[in-house]
Amino acid sequence: MLKNNKWNLLLTSIVIILPGLASYLLCDNVSFLIPTMILFILQWLCVLAEEKINGNREQNKKVQRLVLWILPFTSIFVNAIFCATVLRKTDYLMTLICLFIGFLFIVIGNYLPKCKQNMTIGIKLKWTLANEENWNATHRFCGKVWVMCGFIVMLCSFLPAKLFPWVMIPTILAIVLPTLLYSYLYYQKQVRLGIVVVILAILALLTGDVSLTYKESSVTVRATYWRDMEIDYASINNIEYREDFDIGMRVMGFGSPRLNLGDFQNDELGGYTIYARGKAKTCVVLDIDGEYIVISLKDVSETKTLYDTIIDWRTIHESN
Repeated sequence: MLKNNKWNLLLTSIVIILPGLASYLLCDNVSFLIPTMILFILQWLCVLAEEKINGNREQNKKVQRLVLWILPFTSIFVNAIFCATVLRKTDYLMTLICLFIGFLFIVIGNYLPKCKQNMTIGIKLKWTLANEENWNATHRFCGKVWVMCGFIVMLCSFLPAKLFPWVMIPTILAIVLPTLLYSYLYYQKQVRLGIVVVILAILALLTGDVSLTYKESSVTVRATYWRDMEIDYASINNIEYREDFDIGMRVMGFGSPRLNLGDFQNDELGGYTIYARGKAKTCVVLDIDGEYIVISLKDVSETKTLYDTIIDWRTIHESN
């Protein structure tokens, strides 16, 4: 941030100092320089801290500019308030304060969703820093809250000055508490979702089956986690029964200790589709118009039954 914004930092530092000097010269009160110097020191401390902590991590440039210009505008406003107080021009002072604070809330609220995950700028909670999705969701929500609260504070400019503290405290709580709650609930939702995903993954690994439904002239292959297929006996060009089949590698599909489903490839067949329980060492290889279908059921007996059924059907129809 310091390297890319050194001229902006110099300019904003000058803007912080000049209103303080103007107030001192106009009102002849050296105490007016104290808030200005505090703001100047804070400006440099914030920039140096951001540079030290985040290093080369790139932040949104609009957010960087906002951070650089908040304190300069605050210096202008604070010194204007000091001068108005000394000159006894305080009739609309509370109105101006409400408008300024409300405007600041609205500006910050619009920039919060653009803030990238970092250690210095934004809503830095355990859950937001640990998870970028939580960070982004929290800052989108928080941005809306800040904008809404900003408009509320600006509307408070029409209220009597003595009511202002009674409005500001609930407004600040309305900014902080819902944001904390939203971020925590989002974190809990992610935890619950993660648990559900793990459970479903375990179930997928430990369940599922391949089954056959025989018809007079076809067989339907059904798989739990893959598309079903109906194979017409008459479309089979060649059928082989294998007892030591090399499954090759998966191109696309589902695999688990229990199932192998989908599109595979090996040196012998090239690309082929498999429906298999386990490693498919014992299987039936079907050649259907140049496309290979490999089927392996839960035991040798079921796999052999498939082979025998198709052979019997072909024998009957060839004899006719």
